[in-house]
Parts: sequence; structure tokens; C-alpha cells
Amino acid sequence: MLVGVVIAAVNTGNNLLYLVLGTLCAVLVLSSALAEWNLRGLSVRRRLPAEAFAGQPAAGLWIVENRRRFGATWALRVEERLRAEGDAGLAAVRLTRVGPGATVELPTRWVFPDRGRVRLRTVRVESAFPFGLVRRWRDLPLPGELLVWPAPLSGPHARRSEGRGTARPDPSRAGREGDFRGLRPYVPGDPLRDLHWPTSARTGQPMVILRTAARADEVVVDVPEARGEQWELALSRAAGQIQTHFGRGDAVGLRMGGAMHPPRGGEGWRRRLLDLLASAPRRDSFAP
Repeated sequence: MLVGVVIAAVNTGNNLLYLVLGTLCAVLVLSSALAEWNLRGLSVRRRLPAEAFAGQPAAGLWIVENRRRFGATWALRVEERLRAEGDAGLAAVRLTRVGPGATVELPTRWVFPDRGRVRLRTVRVESAFPFGLVRRWRDLPLPGELLVWPAPLSGPHARRSEGRGTARPDPSRAGREGDFRGLRPYVPGDPLRDLHWPTSARTGQPMVILRTAARADEVVVDVPEARGEQWELALSRAAGQIQTHFGRGDAVGLRMGGAMHPPRGGEGWRRRLLDLLASAPRRDSFAP
């Protein structure tokens, strides 16, 4: 529009066209100045996902704060970037307004294409406020780090642990679902469903049933030796088996690269095994 009006004004010498040209230039300058001011005084923080699998959306949070005492921030876009330039965004979100002195929390989803340790460096905030003619952005340093687990796939590389694998009572452990072990007096805090009412009525004292715990199945997930894409596929299948068996309540072990991690249960152990898969060195398709 500016070029067209300039050509028309010069060729015709029409003062009205020069007035329109001056108005357009003023709007452009004003738009640039307001867009720059709109990004001042902003603070951006992130709350990374607690768990992230390669190629799958992982829920997190952007926290945007407008530290200015006067003037809201409008039409803002926040985008995660690995580096200042040359990388596509990993997570982006838009918001309409952040009031002066206000803080806004924006749920978002990160998608990491590959497994392994990801080092985050910058966040880009941009806005086309006020007229949409000028797009301004700033790259804010915001270091962060996250270990991305392999994408879980189904696969055949899990087998029962040697000599085990069947759910059975464990007399050494107490539980609520196993065989009857005996009775003991009620202690404050015991669930009422564990009371043995006939014995309690007969003795006049609340008595609690003791049972053995049921030991979970034990499996070992094998990661076969491979290179290139087959190696990455084996890691993804192992991640899928770990997720499946922990979801069933099994105790899970891992055999990878000549190392054996015996079967265990618990959320911390599940994360530990997935961390081992994510941190496994990459293997090129050609032999060293």
C-alpha cells in the first residue's frame, strides 16, 4: 500500500495522496512503537511435564507475568525454542490479554521428536499488537532440561523372570488380599473393613484380620543388541513393555547392554528403568 501510494503521489502531485501517504507512514511508526512497548516488562516461566515420551504430547504449563504497573499486554504468543534461530517451536500458546501486575497460567503441551536429554535455552514471545501490521518478538533466555523417554511401542521383548512369574502369597509380607494369618487387637488408624466382627463381639475387643500379601508377577524386559533404527525400535518396544507390566502391577527388571537390573516394583523404579532407556547411547547403523 505504501509503494502504491508513493507512486501515485509522485506521478500525480496530488496533495491528498501525500496526506494519505503521511497517514500510512504514521500508522506504521505507531504500530512499531506500540508493538515494542507491548513486549516490555514481561516475565515467562515454564513448568515442564513430569513425564515425556518421544513423539507424544506431554502436558505442562506456561506462566506469564506482566510486571508493568500500567498497561496490559495484548495478543501475545509464547513459543518454546531450542535455540534462538533455526528451530521449530516445541510448544506454543496464545493469550489475549495479561493485565498490569497480573500473572496468567496457560496449560500447554510439549512434543519432543526424539528420546534423550533435551536442553532448552530460549523462549520466544511475540505479538502483532495493535494493528497486525508489524510482528515483534523477543527471545528470552530460559534454561531448562528434560529427559525424554522412548516412544512406547508393543513388542515381544519381555519374558518371565527365571523360576518366577506367578502371583502367589508371600508369608513374609503383610497385606489385605492374601491368605489368613491371624488376628491382632485393633490399632487406631486401621481400616474398619479389616475388623473381624464375630471375634470382636465374642471377646469384647476390636480385632483386626491379618493376611499375607500377594507377590506380583516378575518379568524381565530384554533389549536385544541392534544398531541404527532397529536399536531405537528395540528401546521403544522395551518402554512399551515396561509401561504395560507396571500397569498390571508386575515387578519389572531390565536386561540391556550386558547389564541386568533385577525385577522390582514401585513408581520410582518404573521411572528409573525408563531413564535408562532414554539415556542409552545412540548406535549408528554402521559398525565402528
